[in-house]
Order: sequence, then structure tokens, then C-alpha cells
Amino acid sequence: LDIEHTVGKRYFTWDRERFPQPEAMAATLARKGRQLVAISDPHVKVDEEYPLYVQAAARGYLVRRSDGSAYTGECWPGQSAYLDLLQPEVRRWYSDLYARGGELPAAAAHDDAGVGGEEG
Repeated sequence: LDIEHTVGKRYFTWDRERFPQPEAMAATLARKGRQLVAISDPHVKVDEEYPLYVQAAARGYLVRRSDGSAYTGECWPGQSAYLDLLQPEVRRWYSDLYARGGELPAAAAHDDAGVGGEEG
């Protein structure tokens, strides 16, 4: 599933209004030999009510401009900040998000930009 499964285009969330029975959907796919895979990207919607963004900003995990402010740009969720995956601590934190799965009832999550692991 692409970003439409999320709440307000916030990765690691699940919109139960649009997809009210994700476990049943995953079970139906499993019976057909398929798995539900949710996609995310290493940018984070700039939203002060989005815990993932708030945590990344507070911990200094975002790419910064030369003046120290967070670099932002326009992407799928709208105004987005980018995780500074050159920092080993950020890579560990981001990888842990995948390990925990957030609100995702998916069998797996796929980082659409090819990053996210300790090696990554």
C-alpha cells in the first residue's frame, strides 16, 4: 500500500476510516499467498501534532540548513522534513520504527527510497 493507508499522510500510522478492517484485508491476501506491505519514505510530514515529526525534530534527527534550521521541501505528504540518515543514531531510530511497525497491521514495510537499515 502506498501513502493512502496513513492518517493524514503520516507514515507509520493507519487510517481506519478508509481501511477499517486491515487485519481482515491482510488475512484475505495471506489466503491468496500474498502479503500486505506498507510503503514509507525517509521524509516526515511537518506537523506539530505528528509524534514522529515532533520526536525527530526534538532529537535533532532532521537534515539542517547551514543556519541550523531544519531543511524542508515539498513531497507526497506536503511540507516535509528529511531524516539525517548520515547519523548512525538516526538510522538506528528509523530502523526501530520498522521493527515496531507503528500502527501498521502489514506483514512488512518497505522504504520506498531504499534506506533505513543499520547498513543503509
